[in-house]
Amino acid sequence: MLGSHPKGSEVVSTFQLPFKTMEDAVEGVTKSFGMSVCEGSNKINVTEKAHHLLLSGLFLNKEMVLVRAIIGFNQEYGCVLKVVVRSLNANVSSIMLEVIS
Repeated sequence: MLGSHPKGSEVVSTFQLPFKTMEDAVEGVTKSFGMSVCEGSNKINVTEKAHHLLLSGLFLNKEMVLVRAIIGFNQEYGCVLKVVVRSLNANVSSIMLEVIS
């Protein structure tokens, strides 16, 4: 039907990662998902406490996926990743989180 938009699916999860620097974390998360970086979001601003990384791509060459990763560091947990995965298919959104865990 014209004008209708599927609602899609969004899943959110948080992970502790073994990276020691923001640069390593951004590179590692990008490689893990194997997706394209959006809007130059792989460029790190060293004055920020958290980094926002945007990735997009196709899952199995047919399902559009958007990943928003917020990467931060703290004394207690080290590198922490909060990731939001969006797609039109709930199964795809959930499967995408498995690349991190």
